[in-house]
Amino acid sequence: MSIRRPSYLLTIAGTISCLFTSAAFAQAPAATAPAAADQPAADLPAAKVILEKYIEAIGGRAKLETIKSRQSTITMDIAAMGMKADISLLQAEGGKFLNISDIPSMGKVEQGSNGTTFWENSPMAGPRLLEGPELAMTRRTSALNAELNYEKLFKKIETVGIEAVNDRPHYKVALTPEEGAPMFQFFDKETGLMSKTAMTMQMQMGEMAVESFISDYREVDGVKLPFSTSQKVQGVEMKMTVKEVKNNVEIPADKFNLPADIKALTEKPKVAPAPPTKPKKGG
Repeated sequence: MSIRRPSYLLTIAGTISCLFTSAAFAQAPAATAPAAADQPAADLPAAKVILEKYIEAIGGRAKLETIKSRQSTITMDIAAMGMKADISLLQAEGGKFLNISDIPSMGKVEQGSNGTTFWENSPMAGPRLLEGPELAMTRRTSALNAELNYEKLFKKIETVGIEAVNDRPHYKVALTPEEGAPMFQFFDKETGLMSKTAMTMQMQMGEMAVESFISDYREVDGVKLPFSTSQKVQGVEMKMTVKEVKNNVEIPADKFNLPADIKALTEKPKVAPAPPTKPKKGG
């Protein structure tokens, strides 16, 4: 189904979306690239300057680095489809996370990582290991405080223009990963806060264009986090509302251990492809 900026935002808007869209939009058309910027990139501030202003706006590097774990409770509503979900999200240092979504019409969808293996278990696809572009995307979007590591997560970052978001001018920044399509983030020129993201989600059934509109920033332990995200996936809108966030919670050491059915997949020997057969001589 989501999160987030490389961050708390992308974890919610990214990881949750992946899980929901896997079930609800399996037959949706292919993704299209985000629209071009309204204003060319001439004489615009460098992307690094914009991203550092954003980090400062949400609390600063020093404060963000004190956050070692996070527990979030979220609700999601897709009014057009009559779908709702209660979501619990745990994140910890080292790329560890556990996202559990309880969807009345579908059942329980789980996605997580012990920091090394990234996996998903859903009523639609059963237990599976994430691979390829989907793995790369989840690794980027699920990390705690990933916004601090944008230079490691993306091979190229650049300011590509200015666009209006909610009638306010925003810098549009393109972040290109080593694997997968660029992500576009939109930062308010005045406040420095992110108000929108546009990206191509990598999912099991293929690619899907997703736009997320972020609002209602609130301070939690000295860090500003968005409590409301409206996400558009192939023209269908989902609304996510954060009910509660707790930073630096005590998480049992075994909470991120691989479930038995996922562990079994990691222990399953990979079958090497059969060597090509040679044609018989003389016939």
